[in-house]
Amino acid sequence: MADTTPSPATDQGPAVAQFDNLTEAERAALEPEKDTAAAEKATADAAAAKAAEDTAAAEAKAKADAEAAAASAAEVAKVAAGPVLLEVPQPPKDFEAEFEKLSAERDAFLDAQKKFASGELEDEPTFDHKGYDKAVRTLTLEQSRYESTKATIEAENAARAQQFEQAASQAFSDAQKTWQAANAAFMANPLRAAAMQEAINRIDAETKGTLSNAQLIEKAATVAFEAYNWDAKANAGKPTAAQQKQAEALANRAPPQAPRTVSAAPAAGTEGSGNFGHLENAGVLEQEAAYAKMSEADRAKWLAEVDGPVA
Repeated sequence: MADTTPSPATDQGPAVAQFDNLTEAERAALEPEKDTAAAEKATADAAAAKAAEDTAAAEAKAKADAEAAAASAAEVAKVAAGPVLLEVPQPPKDFEAEFEKLSAERDAFLDAQKKFASGELEDEPTFDHKGYDKAVRTLTLEQSRYESTKATIEAENAARAQQFEQAASQAFSDAQKTWQAANAAFMANPLRAAAMQEAINRIDAETKGTLSNAQLIEKAATVAFEAYNWDAKANAGKPTAAQQKQAEALANRAPPQAPRTVSAAPAAGTEGSGNFGHLENAGVLEQEAAYAKMSEADRAKWLAEVDGPVA
């Protein structure tokens, strides 16, 4: 019986069969080509994966940016619209004119009575006293009901307006705390914190309160970061021990807060009369610039002067 077992060349194809028939030298010559092809494929695969990853990241960022923009626009629109207030009803009639009309009718009757008594009129005048009294009572009750309803609605609107202001203030406080947590190192220095507060106040005034909390804080942060040449990404996180010590030493140098505040900005301290008294009334940027130019010895003296008693 003939052997029907397939040969390796038949099973694995002609290319393998040809490779098997090569000499060792010929096989060795082909190995670098195989390695190069494999490396090129791996590089192409990695580039494709990186491109796909970059595309997904760009799409995710675009989506997040769009959602943030929509949220900011909604917040701005909500603030611009103000609280939802009830409509205050208009008076159903001119109550004052109605009372004056009734009074005029009564006064005319009284005048006619005087003329009748003096003989100027032959016929004695008549007057519907019950009708007059009823008209006065009806008009008074109607006016009272209207004014009571109006007062109730106005009180409700005042409460809604107050709640709206409180909610807006709380929303800003929450946004501020979130930003501070992400920029703790920057806010650790009271001079930088004060600069941030000053930027918030100025931008809020310039834009007349039309920015969302996120937009206001972002614009203010850009101004404050540029003023101090601050790299937020490089300095993200909590302040270092040295930064915290410097912040504590300079705490009394920061100016007072304005109404819409970043809470980490401390209140102003008492002016001193030491070797650095000329910096007492200097602005935030001037103080920071002066501190940056000081020698280590002068810095230590200034910090000691801050920590020590003042005259």
